[in-house]
Parts: sequence; C-alpha cells; structure tokens
Amino acid sequence: MRLRYITPLWRGGYVSTCSFQRTFLSSEAPHYGKTLENGQNLDSETKENGNGDIIGAVKLFEAIKHYTKSSNIQNKTKLLKSYCDWGLYEQAMKIVRSIVNLKVYDTDAYDLVITSMATRRQIGKAIQVFEEKLKRQQHFPTKVYLSEYVTEMIELLLNPENLIIKGEVFDEHRHTRTSQIVFRYLEQNGERLPLRLIRAIHSWLMHDPNNYWTWQNCTISEAGKCSFCGNMLINRLPLEDVRQLKFEILRLFEIPQKSTFKLNDISLEDQMYQEIQELKMFVKEKGPFDVIIDGLNVLCTESKFKLSSHRLLEMVNHFAIQQKNVMVVLSKKELENRKATRALKTTNCAVFMSSFGNDDLYLLYAAAMSGLRYVEVVTNDKLRDHRLLFPAEVGWIFSRWTRLNRVSFTKGGKGKLQFFRDRVDPVVQYNGNSWHFPVANEAWRCSRRSKRLGTFSCFIQREPGMIRLRCRTSRKRACVASTCLLFRSFLCSKASTSVHTHGNGQNVETETTMKHYIKTGKVTDAVRLFEESRNGGKSWKIDGCYSWLLHLFVQHNEHEAVDKLYEDIKRNAIFIGEGAKFSMIKSYSNRGLFDLAVGMLHAIVERNIAHHTRHYDYIITSMAKRGQSRRALRVFEEKLERLENFGINENMSAPIKDMIELLLNPKSLPVKENDHGKEGKVDTNHHKKMSNMVFSYLQQTGERLPVKLLVAVRSWLNHDPVYHWKWKYSRISEVGTCSSCGNQLMSGILPGDIQQLERELIKLSNSPQLVISKVAGENLDKKIQKELEELKSFIQRRGPFDVVIDGMNVAAYGSGANMSFSTDRLVATAHHFAAQQKKVLVIVNKVWRTSVYKLEDVCAVFRNKFKNDDLYVLYAAAFSGMQQVEVVTNDRLRDHRLLLPSNVWWTYLRWTRLNCVSFTVNERGKLEFFRQKVDPVVQRSGSSWHFPVEDRSWRCATKSGIKRSQIKN
Repeated sequence: MRLRYITPLWRGGYVSTCSFQRTFLSSEAPHYGKTLENGQNLDSETKENGNGDIIGAVKLFEAIKHYTKSSNIQNKTKLLKSYCDWGLYEQAMKIVRSIVNLKVYDTDAYDLVITSMATRRQIGKAIQVFEEKLKRQQHFPTKVYLSEYVTEMIELLLNPENLIIKGEVFDEHRHTRTSQIVFRYLEQNGERLPLRLIRAIHSWLMHDPNNYWTWQNCTISEAGKCSFCGNMLINRLPLEDVRQLKFEILRLFEIPQKSTFKLNDISLEDQMYQEIQELKMFVKEKGPFDVIIDGLNVLCTESKFKLSSHRLLEMVNHFAIQQKNVMVVLSKKELENRKATRALKTTNCAVFMSSFGNDDLYLLYAAAMSGLRYVEVVTNDKLRDHRLLFPAEVGWIFSRWTRLNRVSFTKGGKGKLQFFRDRVDPVVQYNGNSWHFPVANEAWRCSRRSKRLGTFSCFIQREPGMIRLRCRTSRKRACVASTCLLFRSFLCSKASTSVHTHGNGQNVETETTMKHYIKTGKVTDAVRLFEESRNGGKSWKIDGCYSWLLHLFVQHNEHEAVDKLYEDIKRNAIFIGEGAKFSMIKSYSNRGLFDLAVGMLHAIVERNIAHHTRHYDYIITSMAKRGQSRRALRVFEEKLERLENFGINENMSAPIKDMIELLLNPKSLPVKENDHGKEGKVDTNHHKKMSNMVFSYLQQTGERLPVKLLVAVRSWLNHDPVYHWKWKYSRISEVGTCSSCGNQLMSGILPGDIQQLERELIKLSNSPQLVISKVAGENLDKKIQKELEELKSFIQRRGPFDVVIDGMNVAAYGSGANMSFSTDRLVATAHHFAAQQKKVLVIVNKVWRTSVYKLEDVCAVFRNKFKNDDLYVLYAAAFSGMQQVEVVTNDRLRDHRLLLPSNVWWTYLRWTRLNCVSFTVNERGKLEFFRQKVDPVVQRSGSSWHFPVEDRSWRCATKSGIKRSQIKN
C-alpha cells in the first residue's frame, strides 16, 4: 500500500510521502500502543487488522494533516505527542520550537521530547535537547516547577544504564556532561528534592567512572557551613545583585504599565497613579521597615473562603515584640480587611491599603526601599510569577532573594503560628569539590526548623590517593591572617585560609620562627623548618602561616615544598581563598603544568570568587613564553568571553602590555605538520584568529597604544603568511576620514544609542536611592535628594548647556594634603569656552571658597555641598542633550558605568571618549584643551586596521595583496 497526497495543498507539510513510506512501513517504527487522535488506540485496530503499522501510519498522517497549520497550543501538543510516539524527533523539535515561540515562558514541550528520547535510550539526543531547554530558560525567566512528570524525566536521564556503550564500556564524558546539566537545572528549579530523586542522584554518582563519591547526611549551620565537608554555602545575595534587583523593582514604579499593575478600567488610571504616589510617600515617611507582611495572604491562613483577622493580629504582635518596624499591606476590597485595620490600630505597625489588588507589587516596592538584603517578607506566597516582570538575569536574582528573605508560616501546636526562614539558599549547590542537595522531608519542613536549618545530603569528590575528609569536633578556630601584613605585593591577591587547630600542633616557638623566616625572606631556612615540623612528614598545621608560606615558596620556585604545603592546606583548611589558588596557578605555570593551572583557574571562576581577570594573564603569558601559542590563544579567548559577559573594562597595565607583545611575537607562530609528520608551513588560520582576538581586545580597552606595543603590532602584520600589509602614518579628518586608505572611522554615536543613554541617566536621577553617596558610605539622604532636585530645577531654568565643566577636576591640582585650588584656572577655562559663544555651566563644591562672582559674569555656576560632583556633571549632560554637550574634565568617568544597566555600558564609555574635553598645562603655564573627533580606539574599516598612538597620531595598516606563496597554493 502506498500513501499519496489527496490534494497538492499538503506539499508544504513537515513530512513527505516518501519519508512516511520508509518510516512507518519499516520494522523500526514502534508505536507502543499510544493514542494518536480522538482517543483511538492503535493496538485495538492492529488485532482486528493485520496491517497495524499501515493503519497507524494513516492515523498519524491524518493527525498531521489536521494539526500542522493550527496555531492552537493544545493541537500542537497533540501532534507533538504523536511524533514522539513514533520517534520522529526532527519533526517533533520543529513543533517544540513553534510552541515555545508562541508561549515563550513555557518550556514543558521540551520535556515530552526528552522523556521520549530517554525511554528509547537515545540519551545523547536527550541531553542535547535538555541543554537547549536550559539555554532558553537562561534567556527567558520561564516558570520552572519540579512536577511529577519532570521528576520522572530526570530519573530517566540519571539511569546508570545510560552510560553503557555496547554492553561493555562506560561513557565517561556522558556522565560528566549529564551531571552538570541536570544539577544546574535542579539549581534553577529552586525547590527541595523528593526522596525518590535523591535516591536516583545517589545511584548516579556511585556509578561515576572517573571519581569516587562519599555520601552522607549533614546539617548546614546558620552561617552556611556544611558539617561534613566544611564548605560554605550561599546564604546571602552579593551587594551588586541587590543593587541590580533594587533598580529593576523601582523602575516598575517610575512609569507604571497597565500590564504590570492590574488595571482593567482605563478611567481609573489616574486613581491608580495617585495610589502609587501615596505608597511612595507612605514608605518614605514611615520606613524603612524590618518586616513587611502580606496581609491578605495571612488572612487566608484558615481557608481561602474564610478570612481570619486574629491571625494577622497575632503575627504583628510576634514581630512587634522583637522591636521591629512592621508594615502590613492589605486590600480594601474585603470587609474583613477593614476589620483587621481597626484591630491593627492598637499595635505598633504601619498599614497600607490597596484598592487595585497590587498587594504583592506594593510589598516589593516597600522591600526595595527598606533594604533588600535584610528585610523580611512574611508570606506563604512564593512570588514566582513576579519574576516574569524582570529581565531574565534579574529574574534569577529575584528568585534567590525570595527564597532567602521570605518568611513562611504555619499553624503549630495549640493553634499558634510558627515561622520559618531559610538562612541558606535551599537549592542544589556546588562548592569546592562537593554537591549539596536539599531534601524535602517532613522533619525539616515542620518541627526541626528552629533547632537546625535542615537536612542536606552532601557528596564529596575524592581524587585517587586523597585522604578521606572526616568531621572534626575541635571548637578552637585559627585566626584568618591577611598576607598583606608582610607582603604589600600580595595585597591584591586576597589570600585567606581558615583552619581548625588541634592539640598536637607545633608550639608557639616554631610558629614565631617560621614567621620570622617569612618576613626576612629566608626561604632556605623556611623550607628546612617546614620539612622538620610536618608531624613526621604527615601534615603542617601552624596557625596563620599557610598563605604567607605558600607565597614565599612560589616566589622562590620551591616547587616540591609548594606541592606538599598545598596538600596540607587541602587537608586542614575549611576554605581556600583566591590568593592561595592564584599562588598555585603561578607555581603550575612556572613549571609548565598548564593543565593543572587551567584547572585551578576554572575552579576559581566556577566558584565565583574571582574578583578580576589577572589570573588569565599569568597563564597566557607563561604559555606564550614557552611557545605554546595555540593554548595561549584558547585561554585568551576564554578571558575575552568573560570580559564581555561581565562588562569588565580593563586598563592597559604593564603586565597586559607584556602579554600582548608575547602573543604577537612572530617567532611563536605555530606550523602545521605535513603528511610525513615533519613541520610544514605556518598555520595561517592561527595568525588570522590571533589578530582578530588581540585587536578586538585592544579596542575594548579604549586606550591609545604605546610605541613599544605599536612596534609589536607592525612586526606581527609583516609576518602575515597570507597578505602583504602597507604600514603608514595617517591623519584622521574631523569627519573621520583616513588620509592613507580613505576609509571612514567611527566618529560619533548612533542617535538611538544616545537617546537610550540619556533615558538611563535621567532614570538614575529620578531614583537617587540607587546611587551610593561618598558621604560615610551611606545612602543618599533627604538633604542630598533635595540638592539633586535643586540641580534639576537649576538646569531647567538656565539650561540647556553646551559645555559642562567639572570645577573640582579643573581647578584642583596637587594630591593629598598638598592639594590646592586655583580659581584662575577655573575662570580661564570658563572664558575659553564662553568666547566661542557657548553656554557654560560650572559645577563646583562649596568646600572651596572660590570667588564665584568672577565666574558668574561669564557662565552659570552650581555649588554643591556633597561629594557627588561627577554624578551632577553627568546629570547636567543628560538634561542638556548628550549628543552635542562637552564635558571638561581629565577624569575618565569609567567607574560610573556600573550605575547603569549593562546594555548601555559600551555606549557610555564611547561617549566619555568622544564628548569629554581633556586639558593640560603647556610650557607657558596656560591650559590647552583636546577633544577627540574620532573614537580613539583600535578600529577596523574595510581592509584596514587603524591604531591610535599615545602622541595623538594614528597608524594605518592596509592589505595590499596576497603573497606569491599563497597564490601558488
């Protein structure tokens, strides 16, 4: 029997007739008795008709014909199930992607395909689809729930039988990849794991072909320390994440959207806006709060249909007794709420009534204004849906914040309320060499919460030959000493190790002697004492000497002692800091053990304890010195990816310049091997890739190149194995035209990017709480907010301005106690720009008692009291129009980009390079001003590279043709 199309309209479908014929009439198309359409079962028809596969093919063909062009999600899901039943995964994935494009916050369609693939033992494909699902969840704040179906899917993926290849060999790579993907998904899920899933994870790790895992129940202290492995778990949000989340919450209330705030009647828009303003005044006057209670959620404690005001009163009294400032958010719709309000008047709390059902949003605003890091939100609502209001990266931060700061409650014994708050983020966590899995057992959730934080399961990875970690009962802790007390050069490494001391440790005299050797740099004596006092060759346990001694050994290339000491640190230390790990990176790199160095680097990066990227530089430089340019390029590429993801802007320091020179050394160009195993011609792809990576990095730094680095660039291009390059001195016109090649360089910023930057700065000025003041490190208080409003009013009356002068930067000279203030320099600068018929604004601090009348004759002057000069300069530029305004300052204003969203960082940095006017004092003592008409960074235009030089000149390198050797090839 042959299937044919009834009409030509079906030719655009997913599956052709021939593919149907081959797939469904072959023996490789099982159907497992699944229903295809209208609840009909294929097995029943197969018994009645011998041609069961043909009947099934016809059924599926009719389902495809019926559902393919439908935009209904349910119809597409039915078609997806049919494809999965027949193993047609290419067509199934097309349906999945069409579903998630229609419903971007739902990724359940992936689970159908993954489960079907795992059931058919196609684990490789299942992992690929699972990885695609994870990537989508990273970009969209999707709803993630650990449902029964998802639990079964994970159990199928973690089946140890999936590792067996041809019944004999274990696939080592598959185990590692599956573990990383599945555990990362469970971490994103944000829920405690059921016991059946814990058993599946246990079995999976026991079948790890690479590592041996020890399983044991453990408890987590309130500080976040695991009782079994001693590692620290996440128990609070980083300050930068708190600021970003606060910014996004406050942005919801700057321009309220109808979709965000529940407003069905347009006529009530003004009333809702007025209520939001009342909320802001309410929080400003009575805040900040320590506890914020979701009143409606508490009233529904007894039943969804029966509100109970006495529960709310009991809860308020519970926190008021603790001397905490309490806020209750209620709704005016329910009569019981008004009764509760009257009852709450007798307590010491603040009550805000909502008319539009925006209780949760108002609660979030009050939390943001009260301090997200410490405020407690009392509710049994997990607030999951509200993460959809934020960008994806902020959505994950919001989820973690709700888990750490939400206080849940339940009725305990004798009908009284019991409260629970997680002091540690109750999600799957990886720390050091351990996985931690939170278990969802009744004892943890109900009664034992007050005595201990909960029951966790802890895995510790042990390398071959590594001593098993055991629980220690010693109460005495060694002090954590900073290496900077003895080595200023080691200050930036932030080395720290926290250890337990034992009764059999060395005496105080040995410790004092060792510290003396470290301080005086007597490495030979230090090595001798280290070997003699290692407890008979077992372990070194001197308090406070780990980091100092490790740095000393690395500095003098005592590699054998370094390895022994680091093994002792791993045995005895609770936490190994970034500085100690960086010392090991240096030691491994000096010995050429780059696999170990890169592994240590990844351990630092994965644990998020890397505060900078200089660890990459040392490895890259060492690899380049040893001629391993290919490996150096791979690590350099990884560094660039990290710089881009985290918006890091590096300065052109001396070590970085040396690293670039080594990367661009023509002698390090690798050569390909010919067919006989001998060295052949230069690897042309490596030269091209290295050029693009290094020049892009130089462009991101945003600095002019020194002559020494320029010589290295020219030599590198001269050794290009494919192209000839013409190297010329170039002049760039005001419109950005190169005099050598005639190409156009970037001389401005797109209007859309400028407008977006202006909007973000204006938003920042409307939310001054997001800015950290330089006054004692505290938030901007009412006086500073008042001064900011005065600045806005001043600009509206006197502006817009053509030139904004940073008065403190122009007039102040010298440093420290020798700093002086020159009114004449400030007046001369104002006269210089006023003579060009430009409207000038000078912002100067009141600390300097300058003669303002000299300035007011030629320009507008705003005198600020607090030390926010740079921010005021940026605000004035934003309100005056950032496309044309000039800012006179020698401050590069780089750090201020961190106050803005990451998507405008590069626009802001380019604007500072193009619109900031720098100045210098010439031989006659007069000021000279410079403004860049072209962005002074490495630029590519057409077939030419343009390099800015420190002396404000340019060099142009243009391709002039292909070399003869390449033409022959």
